[in-house]
Amino acid sequence: MKNKTNIGILVVFAVLVLGVAGVVSAGGFGMGINYGKPLQDQEFRTQVHSTVVAGDFSTWKNLMESRITQENFDSMRERAQTMEEFRTKMESARDSGDYSLMKQLREEYGIGNQGQGKGMARGNGQGMGLRIHQAA
Repeated sequence: MKNKTNIGILVVFAVLVLGVAGVVSAGGFGMGINYGKPLQDQEFRTQVHSTVVAGDFSTWKNLMESRITQENFDSMRERAQTMEEFRTKMESARDSGDYSLMKQLREEYGIGNQGQGKGMARGNGQGMGLRIHQAA
């Protein structure tokens, strides 16, 4: 039973890591540790996928650990703080009905406004493409 639990935890962790890598490589949130390095990221994901399929835990673990650096953490933290700042300002502008400020904030933070507010999508290629519904 303990082995099944450990395997289950490992599988959930692997899916999480691969999911995050997929969001990052797609430009989601612009917060990825490989943001702006699509070729290296593709090679990395291919290696990770191969080790998972082969059941090579040791190599997979080494690959995952190779991405855990202080520089990557600091970079993600900085982008997370910027996005939190953006969200706070956008909520305030939305609550006050100031759509021109919302547009200005999207431009300032490099966040696109494509579509009709149906979720997350890559906007203008400059990070997270948060779609925000704006009155016409």
